[in-house]
Amino acid sequence: MTLLRGGGQVNSAAFSPDGKKLVTGGDDGTAVLWDLSDKQLAEFQGLKGKVNSVAFIPKSNQLASGGADGVLLWDISSKQPTPLKEGRDGEVKGMVFSPDGKLLVVDENNRTARLWDSFSKQSTLLQGNDCSIVNSATLSPDGKQLAIGDALGSVCLWDTEGQKLNKFKAYKPTVAYATIGVSKIEFSPDGKHLATTGHNLTILWDTKGTQHTQVFEFRGDKGSVSDIKFSPDGKHLAIGGYNSTHLLDTQGNELAKLEVSQSSSVAFSPDGKLLLTGGEDGTPRLWQIGGLDELVAMNCDWVGNYLKNAKKLTDTDRHLCKDISPPSSSPKK
Repeated sequence: MTLLRGGGQVNSAAFSPDGKKLVTGGDDGTAVLWDLSDKQLAEFQGLKGKVNSVAFIPKSNQLASGGADGVLLWDISSKQPTPLKEGRDGEVKGMVFSPDGKLLVVDENNRTARLWDSFSKQSTLLQGNDCSIVNSATLSPDGKQLAIGDALGSVCLWDTEGQKLNKFKAYKPTVAYATIGVSKIEFSPDGKHLATTGHNLTILWDTKGTQHTQVFEFRGDKGSVSDIKFSPDGKHLAIGGYNSTHLLDTQGNELAKLEVSQSSSVAFSPDGKLLLTGGEDGTPRLWQIGGLDELVAMNCDWVGNYLKNAKKLTDTDRHLCKDISPPSSSPKK
């Protein structure tokens, strides 16, 4: 694990496309550019409030910050910002760019979401389809669909022309909570799955067709989930929560638990070998997680005979390792 010197709470983090740099943004009102050896390369200052979201703009020498100032587009070399819009409609909570950098979906503190053309700087307010109280929003990896999670537990899907496609209920009221809002939402890299969080419950959905079916649900520690991210190969999911970050596979099996104080942001490196976590202590942490597939394969190799022959197992448990390829080099038993 590598610690990066930080300031206030880290609210968002992102790796550069080549994986050699990363940017963090937090409560201290700055966005900071780092290399992976803990060297601070640049600091982007002058923001009027906390930074809630940061991202590298694809196919450019720019990064973006979102917060009380709206969306600012920063030239990395000159460190000079350009507002996406003069004036703003609300504090930006989150933002996601399409792979070509042209489209940007933004969710704001006034419970709205906007789809921006970052080149023409024209936007479309996304409303209706019963998802008008927006909690979170994201774009599909191909840039053709966007998903909105609302404060009443529903998910609404749109195309990027502004047409409503579908809606489903992700979270229903419980005895403890009259409403459970969708606090975070994320597409898998292949676009075939959608992960949602509500309070401390994360659900993975299969997005094929018009009927979204639940793959698994995972209930973490006490307190709400702060962030979720898929690994670049789509095989793993990182869930940042109250006092830890959980690493799961896409069958819902927990592979690792990283102890982090209020993990408010998580991000995978482009090669999937590093995981960045940011917490309330203001210290971004880099975790070496490469080799997860091999670790899972070796564990399945070890317990294979037990799963096959044990008498008191359900069919589900017995087939836990069904789709896991054998390890490249099995350990001696």
